[in-house]
Amino acid sequence: MAKEKKKFNVHIKNFFLTIVLLFVLFLTLVGSTVFFDMLGIINFSKIVKRESALGKLPYIGRYVEYSYYQHLTEEERIKETMNKYQTVLEERSKQLDLKEKDVALRETELKQLQAKLKESETSIRDREDKLKAYELQVNTLAQEYQATQKNIDKFAQVYSTMKPEAVAKIALRSDLGTIARIFEKMDNKKIGLILDAMAIEDPKKVTDLIDLMTKKGKV
Repeated sequence: MAKEKKKFNVHIKNFFLTIVLLFVLFLTLVGSTVFFDMLGIINFSKIVKRESALGKLPYIGRYVEYSYYQHLTEEERIKETMNKYQTVLEERSKQLDLKEKDVALRETELKQLQAKLKESETSIRDREDKLKAYELQVNTLAQEYQATQKNIDKFAQVYSTMKPEAVAKIALRSDLGTIARIFEKMDNKKIGLILDAMAIEDPKKVTDLIDLMTKKGKV
């Protein structure tokens, strides 16, 4: 058992020593590669491409980018810088185009809203004008009605004092609608006498007048 344990311990030590040795060799290889790359003997960016998966790792990618620029000539660096600026300018130009399109769209929408607002204002003004015209008509009609009503009352008073025969002659030559309104304000007994006088000359007109008066509630 003791021998087997010693053998196992030896294997473990050898394994760790191998790992340490490989790690040291890796660091030496990386350090040598970086050293020779800095001296310009090798180009690390050609060994590990910028577009590769390894070249996109955080720390390795930074060094690959650094190595790439270190091995460029002055003219190549200027071109690379110009290309970068060109890319940035193109990107900004695209963004500006998008902003301009957005602004143009907003302006179009604003103009449409302003046009709709003007249409609404015009419609409101037209309605206000129509309302004013209706109010004027109503006021005019009310005034005319009041004036007519005053005349009706006046004629009713006059006809009430006149002889039935005289009123009958006037009534036969007048508008039956107006006569019916005047009779509404007069005494029934006086109306009966006037109708009798009218019936002697034009019985049909009397019948029509009675129909009008019946509709108005004056029997």
